[in-house]
Amino acid sequence: MRFLLRDKRGQTLAEFALLVPVLFLLVMGIFQMGYIGLTYVVVNHAAFQVARVACVNEDDAEEAARRAIPFTRGAVGVDIVSPGGGDDLEVTVTYEMPLYFPLINALFRRLYNLPDYLLPVRATCLIKREPV
Repeated sequence: MRFLLRDKRGQTLAEFALLVPVLFLLVMGIFQMGYIGLTYVVVNHAAFQVARVACVNEDDAEEAARRAIPFTRGAVGVDIVSPGGGDDLEVTVTYEMPLYFPLINALFRRLYNLPDYLLPVRATCLIKREPV
C-alpha cells in the first residue's frame, strides 16, 4: 500500500486534466472578446458611412448600414435624428451581435439583463449636413 502512495506517475495527467478546461475557457473567452471588439469597430464605421449617405438621402440609410456591416446575422437598426432641427445629423446604428460561447452568454445575460445569445452593439456619429 505504501508503494501506491509514493508512486507519482499519474500526477501529471491528473493536473493536466484539471487545467485543460480552465485553459479552454480562457482561450474561448479571448476569442469572443476579440470578436466583440471587431464588431464594435465595424459598427462604428457603419455609423460613419450611414451618416455620409444620410446627408444626401435619408431613405438609403438602412441599406447603407447593411452593406457596411458585412457579417450581419442579427438585426441592424438605424436611427437618424436632426438635433435642434439644424444642419447637424446624428446617426445611431445598433447591431445585435450573436454570442457564440455559452459561458460568455451567461455572464453578459446576468450582468446586463440581455436576451439569449444577443449583445447589442451601438455606435453614434454626428455629422454636419453640407449643401448639395
